[in-house]
Formats: sequence, structure tokens, C-alpha cells
Amino acid sequence: MRLVFLYTQYGAAGDKTCQPVDAETKNYFAVSEGGLKSEGYFWILKNLKATKVFDEVVVFIESNRSPGTTHIDGIPVIVIPIIDCLHQFLKPDDVIWVRGGFRSWFVHLEQLKKAGHWLLLYAANTGRQRWPIWDIVFDDYATENRLDSHGRLWAKFNKPVNPDIFRFTNSTPIYDVCVGGSHIHDRKGQWRTIEALWHYKQAHNRNLKAIMPGRPIRGNQTMQIPQKIESWGLDVAVPGMLPRPQMCKIYNQSRIFVYLGGHGQNDRGPIEALSCGARIIVSNPRAHQPEVYKHPFGRVVNNVDYTQVIDAIDSLLNCPMDRIEVAQYYDRANGAKSVVLPKMQSIFRAIQEIGKPNTTELFKRIQHRDGTN
Repeated sequence: MRLVFLYTQYGAAGDKTCQPVDAETKNYFAVSEGGLKSEGYFWILKNLKATKVFDEVVVFIESNRSPGTTHIDGIPVIVIPIIDCLHQFLKPDDVIWVRGGFRSWFVHLEQLKKAGHWLLLYAANTGRQRWPIWDIVFDDYATENRLDSHGRLWAKFNKPVNPDIFRFTNSTPIYDVCVGGSHIHDRKGQWRTIEALWHYKQAHNRNLKAIMPGRPIRGNQTMQIPQKIESWGLDVAVPGMLPRPQMCKIYNQSRIFVYLGGHGQNDRGPIEALSCGARIIVSNPRAHQPEVYKHPFGRVVNNVDYTQVIDAIDSLLNCPMDRIEVAQYYDRANGAKSVVLPKMQSIFRAIQEIGKPNTTELFKRIQHRDGTN
């Protein structure tokens, strides 16, 4: 069996022409440092191959921007102009793992389902887990595995971050608070943290040193952030969008990571920060996997109750637990090497042993592996 990973869509072609893909692609998601190669998913893929769980792994990107092929750590990454072109590359027993999924993919995935391929999904906040075609839905909100009435296996999934990039470095903290870790917009709630810093300053007569990495994207509240920082005299560095290795440095230099967004699916920022030893405040536990906040150095707050937020910040600033203990907890609970890879190895080896899709049998094997009935 071969593992096929459908990574993303980035501007599909307007027609059904399948252009040759033997040229070297320059597609952003295929070749940039901020694209596939730095993803936790890709770390898992390359290690599934390195540990011989699969002899072959191939990644597809649907995009009309520079169709072609490249190789990352021996894994081919093929950029096809439209999803229709996928079928010419597939083998009868390929296992298909989809990240997100797009509406235009549905009819093709339905064909693959009828052809007898295993279909696996990580929804990535797309809502595609509602499609009935999946054999496995990797569910990072779950606390246990289950079979549903459609025969889909909802498998407890620990979302990985790339441990070659995000790791504890024993740096001396510079910042009291890291305000989010990606694009800055209203839904991610950075503006709420800025307001919380002002409330903290008023309550404790202390101007916390903070950093807010990322690129602003629209939003009425987001556009007011610079003026608020200036008029309130807050100490907030705004370095813009940063490469992931630099984000690792910032997480390691931050005592607390605050994410007051109310949306998304298990935003990477909190788990990246935890892996680097930062304490965590989140405002919507339903949008995060339990490992993010169910520990002594995590706090859950109501993001419209600034008294709760500033109390949580003060509590964690005075928490005696060392940053290395936070990073060690993360490794035990969600580490890519210690937790995620062994689980994925077990699932994919069972899939190969079973052969044709049979989620009932896979469920039994996973439950036996986990020591549950």
C-alpha cells in the first residue's frame, strides 16, 4: 500500500486540462519554508516512510500556480492544476488521507470510495467531517475512539507540530505575554488580549512586556489595535509575520501564550507554544484538544470577562512551575515523537493488515491497542 496525502487547494484551474507535471514546481505550498515542509503533518508523513510503515508516500496539491513536481526528504510533492488530474496518478490500493477537503473534491472522493480506497480525513476547521464518505475522521477534540451510524471511525487524534522546529531551548524569557501566533484578525481575538493588557495595567499598575507576531487581516477590532497600543502606552512588540523557526524563538522567550479567539479547529499556536515551554490561556475549550488546557499551567477564561483574563495572567506569571516542566508535559501528552507518530504507525499498520476498508475491524484493533473494550 501507498499513502497519498491531499494537502490543500490553492487556486484550481478553470478548465479540466491536466497539464504535464514533470516540470519543477515553484508553488508556494510545495517549496516555501512556511509551506508543507514545516508542517507537523509532513513530519508524520516522512517518518511513516522512514520507519517503513509505508514504502511510498506522495503528496498532492491542487493549484494552477506552477503545476509540477518537487521532492522533499525523498517524498514526491505533485502540484496538479485541478483535482480531476488526481486519478491518473493513483494505484488501486492507495490509502487516501485528506487534510480539510474542498467541495469540488467531493465527487472525486466519492469515486475513490466506490473503488475501494480507504478515505481518511483531518477536517482542519472545514466542516467536511459531516460528509458520510469517510472511513476514518481524525478527531482532535475527542477523548476516545467511536464508530458512528454511518460506519465512520472517529479516531482520537493528537495534532502534531514539527518537533524539528518547535522545541524547548531553555531561553531566558523576555516577554510576559505572547499575543497569538499567526494571522491577526478579529476571530483569533488578538484585540481582546490587547484590551486585557490594558486592564492588567490598570489593575496591577504594571505594564506587561508583550509581543504580537503576525500579519493583520481586516476586521474592525483588529484595525484599532495599533491606536490602542499607542494611546494606552502598552509595551507590545509587533514584528509582523515571522518564519516558524523565529516563532519557536519567541515562544521560548515568552512566559505565557494567550489565545482569546473563539473559533478555529485546534489552532496551532497554543500547541506550538506548549512544546516550547510557554504557559497557556485559551477562551474556548471546544476549539482546542483537551491536552491544550487540562493541566496545571493552562487556564480557560471567558474572553469577554477581563477580570478572569487578568487573574489568569497573574496566576500564571506567579506559577512556580518551570518552563521545562511545561515542555516535558507537552512531550508526554502530545509529542510528535512520543505520542503522535506511534499512534499513527499503529493505525496505518492495522489498515495494511486489514486490507480493504473495514472500520469495524479497525475499531476493534485500536480499542485492543488502547486497552479499552
